[in-house]
Amino acid sequence: MSASVSNSNNVLMKSSDDGIFEVKEAAAVKSETIKNINDDMGTDDIIPVAEVDGSTLSMVIEWCNKHSTNSKISEELKKWDAEFFMKEDDELYHLLMAAKYLCVGELEEQLIQRLVGMIKGKKVEAIRKMFKIGKDQLLPPEVKPARFTITMAGLFALIRETIQSSSVSTASAFEHKTSTNITGTDSSKALVSND
Repeated sequence: MSASVSNSNNVLMKSSDDGIFEVKEAAAVKSETIKNINDDMGTDDIIPVAEVDGSTLSMVIEWCNKHSTNSKISEELKKWDAEFFMKEDDELYHLLMAAKYLCVGELEEQLIQRLVGMIKGKKVEAIRKMFKIGKDQLLPPEVKPARFTITMAGLFALIRETIQSSSVSTASAFEHKTSTNITGTDSSKALVSND
């Protein structure tokens, strides 16, 4: 990979579906990945972003543009963020994976908070439906879902671990992580705990 600058203030990126994006350097460096490439290579080549499609990369760039021009979090920026994250579940998932891939920490944290907010207080069945997880994928057969709730600490750990193990499918990661966490005795660390 090589870094790219179309002029002294812009960076060029190429999405997985061959879309070319010209981004102000101040916005592009919100991504640690792009910043490091730009700092290390400093050429006029296009930076390939092979794991992110054009639609998702466009959303990441939109967020980076908005947050690069606003150094302080204002009420206006909070309102903009709230509207920005009003997306379909699939879009939020792809945006989260792109934020992780590009190392856009602030965006990743906001997305995780959004996902936690989406499932807070929901029953296991509703969470399964939201994330399209089959009945047998979340809890082992001997566990009755109606008797359990998801703890926020467990969910946060699950989301983090799922993102970090991107080579494992989401359903498999949920199944594996959940079966591991069910046996935990500390309810603040367990994903699933008795009511």
